[in-house]
Amino acid sequence: MHLIEIQNTNTKIDFPEHLGEYTNQQYLDFCELLTQFQADVISYEEFRIKLTYKLMNMVHSKKKLSEEEAETRNENIYRLSLFIDALFADKKVGNKIFKSIDLSFVDNKIPQFEYNNVIYYGPEDALLNITFDEILAAIEYFNIYNKTLAVEDLNKLVATLYRPKKQDTETNILTNYEGDIRQEFYSTNIDLRAKKLENLPLHIKIGIKLFFEACINFIATAKNVTVQGNDIDLSVLFQGTASNKNETSKEKGIGMLSVLFSLSETHVFGNKKETGKERYWTILLKLYQNHIDVEQQKQKIKDAKSK
Repeated sequence: MHLIEIQNTNTKIDFPEHLGEYTNQQYLDFCELLTQFQADVISYEEFRIKLTYKLMNMVHSKKKLSEEEAETRNENIYRLSLFIDALFADKKVGNKIFKSIDLSFVDNKIPQFEYNNVIYYGPEDALLNITFDEILAAIEYFNIYNKTLAVEDLNKLVATLYRPKKQDTETNILTNYEGDIRQEFYSTNIDLRAKKLENLPLHIKIGIKLFFEACINFIATAKNVTVQGNDIDLSVLFQGTASNKNETSKEKGIGMLSVLFSLSETHVFGNKKETGKERYWTILLKLYQNHIDVEQQKQKIKDAKSK
């Protein structure tokens, strides 16, 4: 956080440095302004200024300012708005320069939303309660949307990850909904739910897409994930999934599909249907343990040969 102190007052304001420090509302404000910028409704400078006002919880004063006061205000706001640049990095694609967003967060800043009198619930932080089937479908629609930029494909991604609450049955309540308040995932329901979410505000959909992208980037590159007090390096599971060293972590993250399909064929978690309902993180940890076992076996063979 940047600590902003207002001169001649006792006011101090925390100005977030990256999306991980944004509140849920600040994140929604960011996504709304981002969609306007990406649609060329506002310029990048306007995006920075408007977001600065949101992050500082400021509104334009109706008090008439002198020319000097207005100039000082505008200069201060502009200087503060430069902090927004840290959220982006310039990325060259062909002859064009695009701004790539720094997605260094894994907490779900849109845990739920209400639309047409229905509350839709999303996955937990870092996709901890997502199933194998669910992430396969989500990655598929995420990948398709990145190619087509069609809202219909974005709707399907949202419909995959967000679902209404399970019924408040005695069993569900006693088991705390088995760790997932959302209705059970069935791929056959995606199209119907996506249709119902057609007119959901675009910035909410974009916010959900960015959260999912941030999580798969984290999973594919995380070198220090704490599990039961131990730090593990998940990135070893995805090394070599990109076709060349210039591919981004996002592209490597999508390559996890080839890694995961092999596990479903081993029947470690049962048949295909049973494997599909298994928690994705459980599968990741099993893959990691398999990797460690293989590496230890390699080392034993190496040590034996050296004797």
